[in-house]
Amino acid sequence: MLLDNKLAVFDMDGTIVDTIGFWRNSPKRYLNSVGKEVFKEDEDYFKYYVLRDSVIKMVEKYNIEYTPDELFRLLEDEVKVGYKTIKGFKAGADAFLLKLKEKGIPTILYTANEREYVDIINENLSLDRYFDHIFTATELGAGKDSREGFERIAKMYGKAINDIVLFEDSYYAIHSAKEFGMQSVAISDTHSENRLQEIKNECTYFINTYKDLPIS
Repeated sequence: MLLDNKLAVFDMDGTIVDTIGFWRNSPKRYLNSVGKEVFKEDEDYFKYYVLRDSVIKMVEKYNIEYTPDELFRLLEDEVKVGYKTIKGFKAGADAFLLKLKEKGIPTILYTANEREYVDIINENLSLDRYFDHIFTATELGAGKDSREGFERIAKMYGKAINDIVLFEDSYYAIHSAKEFGMQSVAISDTHSENRLQEIKNECTYFINTYKDLPIS
């Protein structure tokens, strides 16, 4: 079985909750609110690139009267409002996580997002019920493009890095998992569609919903 004697490490945004859209839709929503239309050539950029990059383009190309840092903080406040509206998991994710708990498979949340966003989701969905440990990349001192964070998690359980099965929606983390000798389960998310074929090429399993991956 995929998870026999393994650690199940889950990303948060786009993997267990549908929150990526709050970040990716934010530039267009803001530009429209100040009477500006998004140029067609920028639509995919705003959909697939991180907000830190998008605000730079917005300031430089759309004549926004903020610095990129000021605009990011403004849009980030709107994103937090969106997070507070999340009342459920991606389809089947909660049932799948509970099944792992029943089987005694260690479950760890490891997110590149900051703790304040985890806390919002935790307040709404009681993440502590589903995960044995919750870490941010900042707290572990390593991003998912580095072995260090994964090795620290594995060591906590007396395991090696290749004992981790990573559940992810982003290409860069799935690519890292393959490089580090880890298995990965890629979860379909509309905000990763631009790299869909690459994701399918590098993950161990690709699923549209958690029902596609039985563990018994």
